[in-house]
Amino acid sequence: MGSPGRALETRLTAAALDRLILRMRLLSFIFARFGCIVAGAAILFLVAALLTVIGWVFGFTLADVDLWLEGHGGFFEAVGKLLLRSFFGLLLMLCIFLALSPFLFRGEKDENRPGWGCALLAIPAGYFCWVGTFGDY
Repeated sequence: MGSPGRALETRLTAAALDRLILRMRLLSFIFARFGCIVAGAAILFLVAALLTVIGWVFGFTLADVDLWLEGHGGFFEAVGKLLLRSFFGLLLMLCIFLALSPFLFRGEKDENRPGWGCALLAIPAGYFCWVGTFGDY
């Protein structure tokens, strides 16, 4: 283990570290060259392709998966609406706090407190959050 003042010792040799780096070279190249979003989309595509092949091996087709997703569509819609309305509700509370902050913290002279510009921008954002939370769609 070692004393607290010493550096953490590892048992990974230089050759093993080199092999690990060589295996990760393609993934790091994709992230460095194309960015995180494109690399994430590529990884998601590869996972979807792998799941499709595994489904074919076990006798599922994409039509079977589509029928299952269509059968459970109401549940997925309800969960999505709940998550979206919860997110907009939290943003609405934040917008209300920001819109009232110049009045609530009037006597403070802190440079980092929200000012009038932030309060004015929070009003239209709060309106859209209100529509997202309580609107019927």
